[in-house]
Amino acid sequence: MTTNSRKKSCDRCDYQNPPGALVCRRCYALLANQLETGSRPNTTFNLNRLNKTGLLGPSASNGAPVVESALPKETDRNTIVFKIMASAEEIRQPLTGGALLIGRQDRRKHIMPDIDLEPYDAYRYGVSRTHAQIYRQGNAVYLQDMGSANKTYLNEEQLEARSPAEVKNGDTIRLGAMVVHIRFE
Repeated sequence: MTTNSRKKSCDRCDYQNPPGALVCRRCYALLANQLETGSRPNTTFNLNRLNKTGLLGPSASNGAPVVESALPKETDRNTIVFKIMASAEEIRQPLTGGALLIGRQDRRKHIMPDIDLEPYDAYRYGVSRTHAQIYRQGNAVYLQDMGSANKTYLNEEQLEARSPAEVKNGDTIRLGAMVVHIRFE
């Protein structure tokens, strides 16, 4: 058997991830030595394959452990952090004013989202220009799909367009095929 057919141990948390996983299902760290030297990852996205490889994060439906978050409650902090799973980069945005538009910038159409995912290859992942919004209301934080073409998912549950769903610390959202892990600081 090749090395890709064995479980992959995460360097950060020691979780045994399934063969072929690129991201740890427990802590979302990038797994070392997943790509052979000089190779490039496949850029064609099959959501079922992403879920099996761990890119969509923990999910009770796929047998991965669901880990309770030890992070502070969303109402305790005023900054939301979007961890882009494909790049492991993070976007920090204050969550103190009104709704934050999530999407991709289009200068010609004067669309300038508060959380611009264009630098992360958002078009290729199917992120709409005005894909979703996130906002605080009272003691809760809500995510709402804005009628996007490729849908918005909260912990792999598809959101109905313009129907808000409460976001908790440690949740995973998917905008089209782009997976983002949420935490509050």
